[in-house]
Amino acid sequence: MENISTTDSFSEEGTRMEFILALKEIIKQEDKLFRQPFNSVCRILRFNYLFHQLDKETIQTLLRKRFTLMCIEKQCSKTKFGPEHLCVAKQDLYDILFDTLCGIPLQNSLRAIEISNSKLKKFLGESYDTSMKSVDQIADNMGVDHLTILPKETVSFILYILTTVIMHDRPMKLYADFALKHQPLRDNMQIEWYKFEKMANENVFGHYHALPMSSFPGYAINLGRFSCPSKLFFNAEPLWTKDIENKRINITTVMNQIKQSLDRKLHDHYGNAVPNSSSAHCLLHSTVAEILEDKYPHDESINDYMILDCMIHIGRTAGRKGNIYGDHIFPCVILTIEHYLIFRRTTKNMAKLDDERLSRSYQYKTKAELIASGMEYDEDKNEILFEPSKLKTPHVIQFDTSNIDFNVIRKRVQQLYINSKQGSNSTKSQTCLNIEISDFIEFGYNMDVKDLLSAWTQEQENIASSTITDVDQIAQPLKYIAGLDISFVKTNDKAVASMVIFDYETLEIVAKISVNCNMKIPYKAGYLAFREAPVFMKMLDIQQEHCPHLTPQVILMDGNGVWHPRRAGIASHFGVLSGIPCFGVSKNVLHCDGVTREHLEELLTEKAPGEDQYIEVTGDSGSVLGLAYNVTGFVKNAVYISAGHKITLKTACDIFKSVTQYRNCEPIRQADLLSREMVAKIA
Repeated sequence: MENISTTDSFSEEGTRMEFILALKEIIKQEDKLFRQPFNSVCRILRFNYLFHQLDKETIQTLLRKRFTLMCIEKQCSKTKFGPEHLCVAKQDLYDILFDTLCGIPLQNSLRAIEISNSKLKKFLGESYDTSMKSVDQIADNMGVDHLTILPKETVSFILYILTTVIMHDRPMKLYADFALKHQPLRDNMQIEWYKFEKMANENVFGHYHALPMSSFPGYAINLGRFSCPSKLFFNAEPLWTKDIENKRINITTVMNQIKQSLDRKLHDHYGNAVPNSSSAHCLLHSTVAEILEDKYPHDESINDYMILDCMIHIGRTAGRKGNIYGDHIFPCVILTIEHYLIFRRTTKNMAKLDDERLSRSYQYKTKAELIASGMEYDEDKNEILFEPSKLKTPHVIQFDTSNIDFNVIRKRVQQLYINSKQGSNSTKSQTCLNIEISDFIEFGYNMDVKDLLSAWTQEQENIASSTITDVDQIAQPLKYIAGLDISFVKTNDKAVASMVIFDYETLEIVAKISVNCNMKIPYKAGYLAFREAPVFMKMLDIQQEHCPHLTPQVILMDGNGVWHPRRAGIASHFGVLSGIPCFGVSKNVLHCDGVTREHLEELLTEKAPGEDQYIEVTGDSGSVLGLAYNVTGFVKNAVYISAGHKITLKTACDIFKSVTQYRNCEPIRQADLLSREMVAKIA
């Protein structure tokens, strides 16, 4: 302990000095100190305190800063493969930080999060436990607890700044950027909560809170589920120019002029917070019309279920944009529902039900409004005699004329939402839940896979080192299992992913979930997981949101686990990401480690020719890849089973046998049928 050699991270390599002097040297340069792993920094700081080099305040400040960097590192590890991963990570942070109604953060709902928060533990992953042990050791030495070292105000501040990340970058670069923007990272990490809360609400929720909103447009064009406000007015203000009045003019010309005028009005009114196709402001009318036409076509009065369904829909489609979460959205939904119920009773429906795409179009809606007003229309020339005197000024919904107590309704709807999630398991499992996410979720972006192969390969090596296949880690008793699959439209990037959940004891289907996807990540042999795993993780989030009581304890996947060139197939990859035991079942042989289909068929013919017989498959390396299972007695129809994560090959085989009636096991077969059925609707 008297003399040690410091590493080149802190001083000149090989310099010998007394231990106490080395401790002083180590903490001179903060950036070099922080390049050490979190647990190493904790040990360095603990020794500094024990040898009276640093006071408590300095140690706490340095530890909080290094914890900030650790959280940044954790987020960066989640976001390095594309923007869709950043969106998922941000949503995790929103869920931790904000009280929510159906996934929509509400203004002034920022929470002070303690370090022991269960969702935060999940976000930090496996590093949480070891990190907290290191923090506890320092806390014990200083005679405090870890809540003193990492107070909830500091933890909340760290999570907040992570929500402001707009693109993936190096952790130290992000940390430096944050330090420039936020004084606590430059000083002593002391957080004044009232200032921080104000900043977070302003920056996370965007400009909409600052906008005084006394009115918004009502419906003017009845197209059923595609009904919308007037295309010719901004609220009650005309959008056309005088030079087209009382003239015959091409409808496309009218539409272009009105669209340009609308863009100017929006910018003048909202500034940089102009609503777009992803914001609740513009989704409001389409959401209400769609929900009421699909689920409440004959209802004439508003109820809490209508409100809840509309809020959930807005939450799914726009609840992660961070710019439309004003308190006015909830009242807007209520007032819009009330107006639509009256509107559809009193206004003729002009929708062409035989062509939904036409009814959706901006041009068709503009034309429908012009024709409905009684203007003369020449269909051959697509011209209209534009007579503004025939136009009716659209209805504008006024907040100040409403006598509704929105807070009372909000509490009722929130309780209804909570009750829908907390209903008894026995009641919910008696019928099959059908959850269909019809809005397309985009995964990935146009990319050159060649640029990512080295990173993907490294990630697969990390996945392989994390897989557990020598012991079962399945929660008992085994109640629910699930199959996952995905089907693609052959002519474009659209796809449908599906999850079918079974009661393992009765083999009854208890839930079906499907999600429409735009798949931008191209397929690359050997790297399938990077295309499909993000989709399945999103599907798991949806399952957790809608039926957490049906969470599967084992998942069967159409693909491979450790039967893979780098022992990191989709079942292993997804298993490690989700933490759920998984195994793969494939109808095709993945040629790797010297194994070929021809060789396996010869072995099956020789050693397992009969129905329900199988052989263990070992590669040239001596590693067990999985089983070749002759389900039907016809070797060419064999399936290939491999362990993925948290499950042994024997248990995977036992579960497969217990859920298989035909060539393929029932969970994957039903997931395949569901995805094919749904993809036929969008093809």
